[in-house]
Amino acid sequence: MRFTILLIITVIIQFVFSFYMDFHWSAFLVVNMLISIFAFFKLNLTKKQILINSFFSIFILWLIYLLYIDISNQSILNNRIAALFNFPNKFILLFLQTIFGSLLSLFSSYVVLLFCSNQNKL
Repeated sequence: MRFTILLIITVIIQFVFSFYMDFHWSAFLVVNMLISIFAFFKLNLTKKQILINSFFSIFILWLIYLLYIDISNQSILNNRIAALFNFPNKFILLFLQTIFGSLLSLFSSYVVLLFCSNQNKL
């Protein structure tokens, strides 16, 4: 239950910080690191749960936002980029973009968890 609530809260926080507060696109990494620290120390989630949360929260957020952008510009840009890279359709491009953002989020959480687990040993 805590995992599901954290996933929903993470998506909302990421959305607010990245898009409404108009920070740089990489602000989601810093926010993700802070959420991972909070989940590790306060919620006592396992490392696996924190990593899954960071991956899927950004995956959901970026997929929704990329679909919103795609619908708002009537798929003109994604169709051209998909044709440039010889993808059969634009959905492969959307999937690759969301995987890239999710992996960045996963790596940032992993770095934080390595740091936090080393701090517990001291």
